[in-house]
Amino acid sequence: MQCFNTAIKPAAFKHLFHVQRCRKVLYLDNDIWLMQPLTAVVEALDRYRFVVTPYITQPVPVDGLRQDERDLLLKGQFNFGILAASKGGPTDDILGWWLDRLRHYGHAEVQKGEYFDQAWGHYFLSYLQQEEYLVLRDPRYNIADWNLHYRGAHLRMENGTVWYDLQPVVFMHFSGMSHLPDDKRNGCLSPQQNRIKRSTFAILGEICDKYLTLLNKENATFWRKLPYGFSRFDDGTLIPDVIRNYFSHVLDPGESYRNDVHLFKDLVAYDDPFGTQPRQDGKLTLLDWMLQDAHHLIVEQRGPHKVSELAWQIYLARPDVRAQFPNPFGEHGEQLASWFLQSGVQEFSIQGLKRRVRQGAHKASEPLQGGVNVYGWFHGIFGVAQSSRLLLKALNAVQADTTAIALPADSEHHRMIDLKTSRAAQHRINLFVANADSTPIILELFPHSQRSIYYNIGYWAWELEKFPSEWMVHLRVFNEVWTPSEFVTTSITSSPLYGNFSQKTKVVTMNTGCEEDYLATRPRFDFPTGALVFLVMFDFQSSFHRKNPLATVEAFKKAFGRLGPFSHGLL
Repeated sequence: MQCFNTAIKPAAFKHLFHVQRCRKVLYLDNDIWLMQPLTAVVEALDRYRFVVTPYITQPVPVDGLRQDERDLLLKGQFNFGILAASKGGPTDDILGWWLDRLRHYGHAEVQKGEYFDQAWGHYFLSYLQQEEYLVLRDPRYNIADWNLHYRGAHLRMENGTVWYDLQPVVFMHFSGMSHLPDDKRNGCLSPQQNRIKRSTFAILGEICDKYLTLLNKENATFWRKLPYGFSRFDDGTLIPDVIRNYFSHVLDPGESYRNDVHLFKDLVAYDDPFGTQPRQDGKLTLLDWMLQDAHHLIVEQRGPHKVSELAWQIYLARPDVRAQFPNPFGEHGEQLASWFLQSGVQEFSIQGLKRRVRQGAHKASEPLQGGVNVYGWFHGIFGVAQSSRLLLKALNAVQADTTAIALPADSEHHRMIDLKTSRAAQHRINLFVANADSTPIILELFPHSQRSIYYNIGYWAWELEKFPSEWMVHLRVFNEVWTPSEFVTTSITSSPLYGNFSQKTKVVTMNTGCEEDYLATRPRFDFPTGALVFLVMFDFQSSFHRKNPLATVEAFKKAFGRLGPFSHGLL
């Protein structure tokens, strides 16, 4: 809830500026005791676009106590318990950028550089001109446990008013105090530090008592009892943090490519993450998705002990569980499933889902059928991706039963291809249209315990006479390896290492057809009548040195360079 409340802060500023037509907006945390008018801040907004307050303006001793400067570095230079902004100039751009970042990166995950909304404040000083922001260093503003080590000695209290030397304090920030249990409030200021206690300065106890009295007078604890509106699915089941975290990360545009991302966006109604009832549009609910087997694998798991996405995310979050069950999709699968049902659901507060978890874990797999599961980068814009599409088309042309299964990709999808893929490897034969160097991807995302029940065929291409010796070991993964030509077959079988393997590489001629939309006649390219045209084509994402198109040009020039300029052409 705290992440959500802080993440919408820039949206609230924008709303007040554009909908409510405000010219100046001030934000204050709800654990601030405002003692005097914020006149200086309001007046500063006549000149500046943003007013911020730093955590500290003097060093913190290195003495083993918390919080120190290192702790504060993780949170950000400025404390956004107070933030003021004025409309105009770069304000809207900064708020828009900030809101966009907080859409995905507003967690309290300091190991990822995130601390709610305020870690992004580091950039305010870089993105704004010096005359556009004010760092308010006045010691009467934002007095809190993080700066009391040098401000506390200046405080005194007279007739209910708190003074900083000869001037009244404007506001104090009691961050974390409301989280303390009643029996701890007499000694501590907040649970996030142990540097300052109420007894550190004689006046602190009196100030804290006054603040707590004001809270009780306003019945402030009433609001802590109200339930968070986004804490449950629509059937009342509590949403565990592990599902909430997964939902956030799988939609993160900055995540390195994961095999489950494109599937999630294609199959899940993620615009309604709270739904639990079957949908008329056929989309999965978020809960359905989490109870299905782990989606980072290329195919759905088969067998009696499936690891659900929910169990997999818990497994990733627990180093001790990973150490206990190092092979979750193999020999330790049954033990992991047992631990998850007996202990995991309780330790991660998902007892409300236990019945559905148990049902999903023991769902029977359909028996394998005849046909071919074709694996490839079907939506890719590169050579091997096109090979997978052509092979799938060739198999379909002879009425073979096929299923297209997508391999994980990190490149742009082909905009003109509308080809449905699946994770259900329902046929007995696997055809992996992926070159030898991609075999580790298959091994990582298709566990041996699952892969071994199929007849596995690799489809490899290579353009040089000598096949790389370090790839020869990958022959052991497949029952057969097919190639598009005798040249590739020879490059493999002539390797000194080939005799160490039982597989005999077969040759299959690749379908060289072309989609009708791509067909064109010679006049379209203005080729001269009667010219003999040679086409040389290679994938620009491949190795320029290995493809060596310049050698092709030189060979063409040697062969035809002395003939008439229009009798031959190289394209």
